[in-house]
Amino acid sequence: MDLQRGQLKRAAREAMRVSRPSAWRLTMLYLLVTTGLATVMDFATGDLWLRLAGFLQQGLSIDRALALAVAKTGRLALFLNILMVFYQTVMEFGYRRWTLNAARGCAAPADLLGGFGMAWRVILLRIVTAVYAMLWYMAAFLPALFLAAVLGGGAGGMAAIAVAAAVCLLCLLRYWFAPYCLMDDEKPGVFRAMRGSLRLTRGNTWGLIVLLASFVGWYALCGLIYAGAGAVALLLTGGWTAVTAAAAGGETPVWIDTIASVCVWPLAAWVLPYVEITVCGFYDRICRKEKQETAQAV
Repeated sequence: MDLQRGQLKRAAREAMRVSRPSAWRLTMLYLLVTTGLATVMDFATGDLWLRLAGFLQQGLSIDRALALAVAKTGRLALFLNILMVFYQTVMEFGYRRWTLNAARGCAAPADLLGGFGMAWRVILLRIVTAVYAMLWYMAAFLPALFLAAVLGGGAGGMAAIAVAAAVCLLCLLRYWFAPYCLMDDEKPGVFRAMRGSLRLTRGNTWGLIVLLASFVGWYALCGLIYAGAGAVALLLTGGWTAVTAAAAGGETPVWIDTIASVCVWPLAAWVLPYVEITVCGFYDRICRKEKQETAQAV
């Protein structure tokens, strides 16, 4: 497994090196037209989702919190934010298409827009996956929370919740390859793609977990840059008082978060294609193995 993981990563770095335009530049463009555009919309509309999260933290019901958030930002803001969610979903699919083709040595800049030709399937896949995630969450965590309440918290309750989290993660990882199956299938269908992902991850889930976990260091470095940039911005604008208040759990101004996020982009523009192309190589390896086994069986 270690040798295969090393081979996949070397192949991903080579694919990034030979891609034209470079993987770094195309990913920076992707971040600009997705995360950057969403940030501009948040500033323009008053950040509907942040307001909604704040009302939910106050203990309000979902319908009441949504009504208050819409009342403060407007129905147009709600429409634009929902449209942005759909737009980001389709663009993410297009970026994954580009990384899959980059892993195969045939990527083109136009792949980034590849999701718009099948946008309704892409959005439906995301919705169905979210519904499945919610169902798995309820099936895993509700019994765990009940058991934790019966045990009165403590180590037993924490263990029950940890087991539920692990079960939920394993179940959700089974749908990780669904977008790639949707791209590759000659008869694209949402549920067909999900069944394909279930088939491909059977027996390979642990390998996928280990592969994704091997990038934790890169994600930690991105997190350190984000925290460091935010701390510097707070220090320059509010002094140590602002830094200590944020560290204690206080709210950080949105523009500080924006600056910190932008500071991460140069590294993220390298890490993101590195991770995605490596995972695509893993997916292709599983597909080739499945085809070989099918041919031998015939």
